[in-house]
Amino acid sequence: MTISAAQGIRSPSPPGTVTVVAYVLLTGNQWVSRWLVSGDLPEGGRWLVASLTTVRWRLTPERGNEWGFWAANLRTLFFVGLLIFGLARLARSARGGGVLAPVVGTSVLGACAATLLGNLVAAVFLGWPSYETSWEYSTPQGDEFSDLVLAPMTTAAFFGLLFGLVLTPVVARTRPRRVARRDHEPMSFW
Repeated sequence: MTISAAQGIRSPSPPGTVTVVAYVLLTGNQWVSRWLVSGDLPEGGRWLVASLTTVRWRLTPERGNEWGFWAANLRTLFFVGLLIFGLARLARSARGGGVLAPVVGTSVLGACAATLLGNLVAAVFLGWPSYETSWEYSTPQGDEFSDLVLAPMTTAAFFGLLFGLVLTPVVARTRPRRVARRDHEPMSFW
């Protein structure tokens, strides 16, 4: 950790890491996510709440749903890892300008990739889920591919978009600022 008068204290983690971890710990735990969807919500409200709790973690399987337990935990781990990796790459490569598109894009890509990876790893190690036990928060529509693959990806993309929009001001505010060069400093070609 280095201290500079122009930049203040420099953190070893990329901007937005604390926000990502805090969100996952606070809203992703099984008690809060269960409480959020336990109310009497219409189908659209239920889908919105399920989208906001896409990255959820469990300590115990619910209703004997072993596949959902591992898929949710893996999805959350992959999302946090991919998003922090993406934010670190953005922090190193950003040379000024806007951060909205890169942060939202990283969040959407991280959420979709984490959902796909989490479901795929759970399917490889535990087998394909039974159709009846794979649904936690929404109603199946009838087509297994659509319900087990496309619906979670759509939910993850929507979550990534919303989370990226919330994360952008945090990243923009905590991103290190470049110090303007003084005119009398000699330029170095090395």
